[in-house]
This record gives sequence, C-alpha cells and structure tokens, in this order.
Amino acid sequence: MSFLEQQYLDFENVLSYRTRVDINRLDAILKFSEENIDALGLRATGNTLFTVFEKVKDNNKCILGIEILIPVDKAFESNEQYVYKPEFRLVNAVSARFCCPYSDIDSANASLIEYLNANDLKAISSIYYMNSKSDPLSNVFDAYVSVSDNLL
Repeated sequence: MSFLEQQYLDFENVLSYRTRVDINRLDAILKFSEENIDALGLRATGNTLFTVFEKVKDNNKCILGIEILIPVDKAFESNEQYVYKPEFRLVNAVSARFCCPYSDIDSANASLIEYLNANDLKAISSIYYMNSKSDPLSNVFDAYVSVSDNLL
C-alpha cells in the first residue's frame, strides 16, 4: 500500500448531512444521498466524502455517526437536515487508497494510523473518506487525514 503526503482537498458549496447508520448500510446511504440531491435542486460537482464522528457497538451491530459531505453546484439555504458549508478544505493531508468494503474501515484506519506513527506524524483532523465517482461500485475509497506541520 502506498501513502501520499502533502495532499490537499478543497471544495466550494458543500452539502453537509449528519446521521447514524448501520455500518452494513453505509454504501446504501452514500448512494442514496448522491442520487437524491436533485430533489433539492442541486447537482453534485465532485466526489462524496464522509467522516465518522461516533461509533457504537451493540448486540452484534455497529452503528456509525457520520457526516456526509457532497460538493454541489451552487449555494443553498440550510435546513434541519442539510447544512450549507461555503467551503471544505483539508490541507497537508496523508492519503491512502483502500480496496475493501466499508465494513473493513477499522483496518483501513489502523493502516493509516500505523503509517502516521512510523513517520512521526500527528493527525490534527478526523479521517475523511472519499468514494470513487469513476467506479462507485468497486469498493475503492481514499482516506485522508490532515497532519501537523509543526516541528516541536
């Protein structure tokens, strides 16, 4: 597996949607979100990202609290479900490409954290996952985490 340093993500006009989902249905909610933003009069202009802000394991289930971020073609008014973010920017990030189902996200995270530790890098953001728009059914996604530039 190869890791890339000093990566940069920057999107304007971003739709943010926070929810909870069973890890086995993560693919479905990402696909649903992408396919139904036209109901808001919006069109996706880039790859969908998501981050995990909560993880609950209960009765052999894994429930994730996630934020889905979709770059869209124009500004819109926020409501109870969807929040408008004028810009999303992630700088000085380390990224890696993974080919596995999202249910194996823990092993992808472990690989990324192991790389950071081996290279004395300190994460300063959550891990953001970007699915492949060119082949959305392929189980290929990139993981990004911003790291500190500080030398202390």
